[in-house]
Amino acid sequence: MADQELTLIEAAKLEKPSYATGLIGTYAEAYPNFAVAPIVPSDRIYSWDVEDDLPYTGSTGSRLVGADFDSTQGNVKPYSSEVKAYGGKIQVDEYIEDNLPKSVAAQEIMQMKSFARKAYIDTFQGAGGADFRGIKDWLDNDSGFSGQTVNASGASQAVISLDMLDELISKMVITPFTQIHANPIVIRKIWQLNRGNASAGYFVQSARSEVGQVPMAYNGIPLIPTSDGKNANLFSVVEPDYATTPTSCSLYIVTWGMEGALYHSSNTTLGANGAPIPQLVKATPGTNYTYTRMKYYLGFAPTAIRCIGRIRYLANSL
Repeated sequence: MADQELTLIEAAKLEKPSYATGLIGTYAEAYPNFAVAPIVPSDRIYSWDVEDDLPYTGSTGSRLVGADFDSTQGNVKPYSSEVKAYGGKIQVDEYIEDNLPKSVAAQEIMQMKSFARKAYIDTFQGAGGADFRGIKDWLDNDSGFSGQTVNASGASQAVISLDMLDELISKMVITPFTQIHANPIVIRKIWQLNRGNASAGYFVQSARSEVGQVPMAYNGIPLIPTSDGKNANLFSVVEPDYATTPTSCSLYIVTWGMEGALYHSSNTTLGANGAPIPQLVKATPGTNYTYTRMKYYLGFAPTAIRCIGRIRYLANSL
């Protein structure tokens, strides 16, 4: 990635080692979105344009000798994304600081992971309005993105199929920075379909990487279960927009990049290569505890139509 496409993990690693950069690194590495998502500086609002209409009839092609082409013009649709105050308090009771100093770092790390967990969930399911606007809201409530959704069934929820997954992928621009995120049960079903279909064996890979990991991927796209350290599903399995399937869930796909999906942040510290990083401020508000305040103004921007997609109304079962 170019300098302006620095991820939060890369920015934290390029900073001088310190208490703050250690915590920022913990935040960035907790969930896989920050591993590949560029984060760029912005004002309060990040704006971009998307090709809305690009007619070609009469403006290109062949012509007769001595003849001319007809002129035409394309149209773009303006979009914008607003940052939200996205921080929190890392609070440690003074009793722990005085009597259990070795536990302080563990407490701070767990709370930073909690902040990252919330950012990860909201990236996909943030409802917009006063809250963070996530991928689900963009797909459901902006007509430009309406074609990026695949319905599992027209009348009731359905178990995922490889055909559904192929249809969704066909709607996307696929790059090395594309990820599939889904309920762990849905991921298990994809593995199950692979085992039961010899012709699908090529598409679900589990090759060992150069660092010894065994990542699961479908047609080269990483399959990421949306679960935390306790293997609890992070995404809602209740989709009120489809009342006949109140226990259905979704699979999401996102392609990260400066011409895809990105994060933007305003009024914050610019770290290595100008990447916005959270501000961490130590404070002592009372006599019983101290805390570190994390200050971050963060937004999500899908800067191209084919950078996000969703299969909805999936059965939350095998």
